[in-house]
Amino acid sequence: MSRDADNRIPFQVSEHCRLTIGGKAFRLAYRSGDALLLRPAEGEGPSETFDISRLSRLNALGKIHHEREHFLPPHLRMQAAPPRSGLTMADLTPRHAGRVNERYAMTMALIDLHSRGEVSLTYPSVTAAMTTIRVEALKYLANLPDAARLEEVHRALAAGGKVPLPAGVALPKHRSAKTLLGWRKTFLAAGTKLALADDIDQRGDRSTSFGPEEDALLLETVRDNYLTREQKSKVAVTADVKRAFAKANEARRAAGLSDLTVPRRDAVRATIARFDALEVVRARKGEEAAKKMFRTTTTGLEVIRDLLHSLRAPSPEVKNRPRRAGGIHAASLRDGTSGAASSAARVVSKASLSRQML
Repeated sequence: MSRDADNRIPFQVSEHCRLTIGGKAFRLAYRSGDALLLRPAEGEGPSETFDISRLSRLNALGKIHHEREHFLPPHLRMQAAPPRSGLTMADLTPRHAGRVNERYAMTMALIDLHSRGEVSLTYPSVTAAMTTIRVEALKYLANLPDAARLEEVHRALAAGGKVPLPAGVALPKHRSAKTLLGWRKTFLAAGTKLALADDIDQRGDRSTSFGPEEDALLLETVRDNYLTREQKSKVAVTADVKRAFAKANEARRAAGLSDLTVPRRDAVRATIARFDALEVVRARKGEEAAKKMFRTTTTGLEVIRDLLHSLRAPSPEVKNRPRRAGGIHAASLRDGTSGAASSAARVVSKASLSRQML
């Protein structure tokens, strides 16, 4: 979901909803601030507290099976239960829903034109008919089934004039044939336009779906297994993390609690990246290796000294040529080496002067 606070649709839960999280079914007990207390949907057991932001994130990732109005009698339900867990059109921001509707309209337009034999499913044919496809899509976007209205839009496009469309409706954008054929394949395979939803709203999202317990167990397990002299690979540490979470979930099930989310490889790698580089080398390679790699120097960078020596040493063919007043070979000016040599000399001279002043 989008992190734009003005456009975000919060995760909505009522006392009639049934939520399945981590293999355990819940229903709403009460709300306290930005947190929800969820109790077992059936029978007795411990209640659990979830932040609304975390529930929204889990729902966007498809990790919550949300059955709306589950506990209402059928004759009182205002809407049917969603056909599948995860994403619904109600969960999308207006901008995201607009993208899905436009893709669905263009996909259906292509399917209609192909069924009438006006377009073949090849890149050249779809590319040549792209304007027709965009106009045909208005049947689904702007409710313009009238052939005369569609012909009017065609003429306006051909003349380069203003396209006569209802207020708030835009002509679908031009798409490549590859993209449009890909949408058609995805839609026909899934049978729902929600399959055309993208993840643009998730770009730049650095939030986490882990709760405090999951984050603490992940950090502890990675630290105990990666920061050792065994020098385990990240693949091996990921396997250790999975075993630790499997053991923790077994204990939680016995206590009547929901399962923890098992981190994947990318979460393990991100946790490793949080460690200090010196700490990693000291733990995996020893104190001496850490001192050698991160030791301080008082003579400057050796690479600069070697570079200066190579630049100041004259080549045999210019060794005996006359010098200018500044002491720089005239040939080296033509060779373009004097600028680099003098710059390096100034750097080292300033460093030497600074050491003398200290």
